[in-house]
Amino acid sequence: MTQGHNTVLVFAKAPIPGKVNTRLQPTLSQQQCAVLQQHFIQRSLTTACNLDHTNIELWCTPDTSHPFFSSCAAQFPIQLRQQHGLDLGERMHHALQQTLQTSDSAVLMGTDCPGIDTAYLTQAFTQLSEGDDLVLGPALDGGYVMIGARKTDWLLFKDIHWGSAKVLEQTRQRITTLQMRCTELEPLQDIDTQEDLDALRQDSEFKHLLQNLTGTC
Repeated sequence: MTQGHNTVLVFAKAPIPGKVNTRLQPTLSQQQCAVLQQHFIQRSLTTACNLDHTNIELWCTPDTSHPFFSSCAAQFPIQLRQQHGLDLGERMHHALQQTLQTSDSAVLMGTDCPGIDTAYLTQAFTQLSEGDDLVLGPALDGGYVMIGARKTDWLLFKDIHWGSAKVLEQTRQRITTLQMRCTELEPLQDIDTQEDLDALRQDSEFKHLLQNLTGTC
């Protein structure tokens, strides 16, 4: 990569039964949750790869060795990276810090938010190109589904109550402290709970997938 490129970092857990989407149990079995995770990852990569002139990296945990990650690397024009850090904050900061050494702008996204589309990512990169230091994609549950950056700071991620409804507000406070210029995009819903899963059934694509899952697994 050369300076001036944009990079999307897709953060993903390996689709290991019992390790992913655990809050969707027992409505879905462990195996069904793993299949759903695979679909989330593939959908996120498809969205990101529709961007022009953008590097796409799949940042994997616990490492890059899972066969599904290898299949993604064969299917999509991406690079595999391993997440490093004791918690989500450390892992996100490390990934952004590494990426911004070789890219002007980076957008880090999770995989459990179907509302993130190519237009949403394009809007994030546009804001960064126009001078914002950060761009946030708020989640309806009080977290965020995406963060874009031209620069990063450990304070943005240190001692945040990850997984709680406090994440977005705590991050806003850190941004204010750091005097960073930030734009927030439209809030989106991520898929963490049974109620979120019920809402997902209204999406025609996922309605079909969930029908197949519950009918065959």
